[in-house]
Amino acid sequence: MDKSSEKWVLLLMVYLGMKIGQCDGDQAVKPQLTSFFYAFYDDTLDWNQSMWNKEMEALRDIQIQSIIVRSVMTEDSMGIVQRGVENCSQIPYLGVFRAFYASSLPCTTHVSDALDKLLIAAATVEIKVYLGLSMPGGAIWKHMNFSPWPPGPFPTESDARVYYKLYTSWQKSVFSEVWSRYGAKKQFMGVYIGLEVGNTVEWVKQKDLLIDEFFKPLCDYIKEASNNTLITTTSPSYFFSFIQGPPVPVSPDDLAEFYDGIYKRVPSFDFIAPKDGMGASENNVSIVTSYLTALAKVSKENNREIWSNLEIFSHIPSPPSPSPAPPCAYGTIFPADMDRIEKQLNLEHSFVSGITSWEFHAFMSPYSTQCQWHDRAKILYQNYSRYIKA
Repeated sequence: MDKSSEKWVLLLMVYLGMKIGQCDGDQAVKPQLTSFFYAFYDDTLDWNQSMWNKEMEALRDIQIQSIIVRSVMTEDSMGIVQRGVENCSQIPYLGVFRAFYASSLPCTTHVSDALDKLLIAAATVEIKVYLGLSMPGGAIWKHMNFSPWPPGPFPTESDARVYYKLYTSWQKSVFSEVWSRYGAKKQFMGVYIGLEVGNTVEWVKQKDLLIDEFFKPLCDYIKEASNNTLITTTSPSYFFSFIQGPPVPVSPDDLAEFYDGIYKRVPSFDFIAPKDGMGASENNVSIVTSYLTALAKVSKENNREIWSNLEIFSHIPSPPSPSPAPPCAYGTIFPADMDRIEKQLNLEHSFVSGITSWEFHAFMSPYSTQCQWHDRAKILYQNYSRYIKA
């Protein structure tokens, strides 16, 4: 080959290298999910290890780096476990909990080893895991003669204080047991603390109680014991003020002020992942932008990371009547179209350092059999796989 030909070959190699580099760069910045929430449904509780391995491999194949387990146990507010709340006097105001591991705590029933199998499977594909503790039901308000959800009578400040103290003590017990069992596992990255506990009080008036009696003591306890990362989530569309009338959404500034209080008063707390509400509340681009702008600003001012929680479901245009029978937990929502999800990704990625989503197994898993529309979840998985690999 003469020198002239060598020159053109070299130029062609440089050009192709630049184009390949550009393609790699485009892929690196293409908005995509980095995490997923994961909930234990009845169709997974009897899975063997092989099925859990397949589920985690499906997450790895769409480049998911972490999962947030909604809860390691849930209060049996639906009466699935045949044991009454009145028989659990060890924990006043709390009901029986269905545990997804072999818990030895009082008022728990071991229904599955799903958590152990999930952690084993996650380790094989190097997916990080954040563990939610226990998810409350409505037993506390039944004992206090309050409706479990507004617009029933509101608890007084003293009632709310009693509830938070009891629930915080219970969550500490759950964390201690979880940490002793799983703390040494390298994939266990942190703890998820849901603020759904605040939905049962008029939180705008009682947010100081929520921080001082629940959030701060629990976060401090966890961080002192483990130095784990802490994470919580909320939604601009789920926090309401009920003041003798219909619900009024909390404004972006009020929500930012709430988190500013958490950031400043709870230094042991690390970051938030607010829901975008584009599924449950059908929020539009303007609403999501206003909330993420306010929350990203206050997070940056406090030197905190922020993720978003992108909802990958939408309302069923003509929901079945009656609602789908168990094990389906969703009667009026199903997996959203990929076109909408792509718009959400493009909107949210510039505000946040990570994007998680509710929820993988029911709405995107290729192994979902949870609801009658599970084929739609499999189709969404295929479409999302094509999106990130395009």
